[in-house]
Amino acid sequence: MSIKPFRATSVVEFDCSPWPEGMACITFGLLFAVIMSLYFIIHGVKTAFGAVLVYAIAAALTGYGVYLWRFRRKPFRRKVNLGGMQHRLYLHNRWLFIVFELALTFLIFVVSFSVATLVFDGIDGFADELKHKLKGWGWLFIAFCYNIVRDYLSYYTYLRSPVETRKKIA
Repeated sequence: MSIKPFRATSVVEFDCSPWPEGMACITFGLLFAVIMSLYFIIHGVKTAFGAVLVYAIAAALTGYGVYLWRFRRKPFRRKVNLGGMQHRLYLHNRWLFIVFELALTFLIFVVSFSVATLVFDGIDGFADELKHKLKGWGWLFIAFCYNIVRDYLSYYTYLRSPVETRKKIA
């Protein structure tokens, strides 16, 4: 029985179309607007400025997505890390890649806020403060999910990019 050597990772830079990221921006902008609308319906709007700010952010994200999807012609220059755990998981099972990344992101999100709550608020008000912090910073989890989709799209567009646009960096 032989032990397989650890595969070293390599970084590859390549050109890709901006339309997949544009579609992701449109989807997340509309999803953010719908989630915040439901939040405002359930909990009420605290200030009009807050609602305007939320919808301005959603409109800006959606508008940027429309720009990428319909009007930008210059390709993006992306870097991917090949041979690592993310890449192997993507090649093995794409749905498992998304589920694993979401679970890992959620775990990091909750653990980091738990540690911050314990450090700054102590053990006394841990449960109550953690609930308020997770509710108040929930939009950050949506931003982390957008990053997962960008990672997915990086591998997706890498496999569909022409070989001549790829350049090994490290």
